[in-house]
Amino acid sequence: MSSVDFYHQLAKSLHQGAVVLATVTHVTGSVPREVGAKMIVYAGGETFSTIGGGAGEAKVIRHALIVLETGEKQSVEIDLSGAPYRETQGICGGMMWVWLERWQGEDAIARTHQILTKLQAGQSITLVTPLAQNQLPYVQNASLDGSCTPLPEAFVETIQPPPLLLIVGAGHVGEKLAIVARLAGFQIAVQDDRPSPFKVLFYLF
Repeated sequence: MSSVDFYHQLAKSLHQGAVVLATVTHVTGSVPREVGAKMIVYAGGETFSTIGGGAGEAKVIRHALIVLETGEKQSVEIDLSGAPYRETQGICGGMMWVWLERWQGEDAIARTHQILTKLQAGQSITLVTPLAQNQLPYVQNASLDGSCTPLPEAFVETIQPPPLLLIVGAGHVGEKLAIVARLAGFQIAVQDDRPSPFKVLFYLF
């Protein structure tokens, strides 16, 4: 799934109501997802995307439903060490920390569309998530002298637009390549000198 797909879904969800955004902020050892991996949690416990599945994700969903109700942000530790005599959520060998925050209302919608606009234009963006109850996430802009001033207690991530794949020739090989590349998260551009390249590209993209 591409970053554009994820934030498009987030924008759609926010127009329908509040959700919790779960973000992996720190990992150690062997874990199923990387720092920055995200999942949307809805009021009924349904999710979009994943932060790794299994008992660890189930724990995050339980806590996310509390955050959705109370609005109080929290960090959830997922223990995948498999250590004896300790409650663990798996045996991958590492640890994960997941930040849970309720996104809702016009501010969250505007922030999400700001992210989408940048990504769809092929530009990366820096999202700052303060690890505090009274501060909201924001897209960081460089100051006039080119420097930035991130908060001391914040998760700062650079979100990249999906890579672009140029397919030269809209034949049967190009058609299959486009389908596989789309599943892998690429944006697709097709160059062909025929007046009507294969229609599947227009259905998918």
